[in-house]
Amino acid sequence: MIQHESQMKVRNSRQSESRKLPAGAGTDLKPPVSQGIMIIFRLADLVMLDFMLALHVTSVCLVVGTLFVQSLAVIFRLRLTDPVQVEGVQWIQWRIYLFIY
Repeated sequence: MIQHESQMKVRNSRQSESRKLPAGAGTDLKPPVSQGIMIIFRLADLVMLDFMLALHVTSVCLVVGTLFVQSLAVIFRLRLTDPVQVEGVQWIQWRIYLFIY
């Protein structure tokens, strides 16, 4: 039993020696990439972020503006008395509905 334990210790020490990394290895987990490529990637990331932000703001403005126009059309429709004008406002409301959905 003592001999078996000593053999295991020797085997484990050999395995740990083969697994040892050189000094300083493993501290930097980033892959080795040149600095120029990293700058390009960072710039592309910023451009994509700006594009997505502009797209989001534009879509929010379109949605809010369209809902505002739709609410104005409802108010105009309620105030009108002439059936021809009411029909025109209903057509505008239908177009706004189609634009939203």
